[in-house]
Amino acid sequence: MSGTSWETTRKHVRALESRLDSKLSTYSAIAGQITTSNSGSLIRDGSTSPRNRDVMSLEEEGVGGYKLMEEEIDELLEKLSATLDTLTALLNSPDEPPSTSMMHAASRHRDIYDDYRREFVRTRSNIEQALQRHDLLGSIRKDINAYKQSLPPQTDALLAERDRIDSSNRMTDEILEFNAGYQLAFIDDPVT
Repeated sequence: MSGTSWETTRKHVRALESRLDSKLSTYSAIAGQITTSNSGSLIRDGSTSPRNRDVMSLEEEGVGGYKLMEEEIDELLEKLSATLDTLTALLNSPDEPPSTSMMHAASRHRDIYDDYRREFVRTRSNIEQALQRHDLLGSIRKDINAYKQSLPPQTDALLAERDRIDSSNRMTDEILEFNAGYQLAFIDDPVT
């Protein structure tokens, strides 16, 4: 194993790790935007908030490049894995035995790769869950709005009248209970 090929491969590994770290940071920021935008999904009147509209347009356009970012990160992870395999092959070369520092460095690079892979999978899962939640809430809101729009205008007036009647009935019940309490008080307290 020549020292230059080891050093060249190791520099390539570090460059890939640096690029991957930068891409993962950006990807995590996009994931944060998507998950926070989805947590406050729809406003009560059925309209969507500006942040929610951004998420929908991002989803339609690949979420501001989140799909493109996923592809780039996947590609970088594959390149890093292949380069780490090359680095490991250099360590296993029968020409020259590796030093402990070389073995430690290769092991550390493999650990970093594993951490990046786990972070990427976790972040991608969070994005998918947020988008699924958004889709579910959006379809429920659409169903509710469609149902409300299918009701004839008379139904709204009848429902409002029913609410007024229910309120009147509650008030009457309260008055009757109040009067019954007074009657019991007069019966229990004889006039002297």
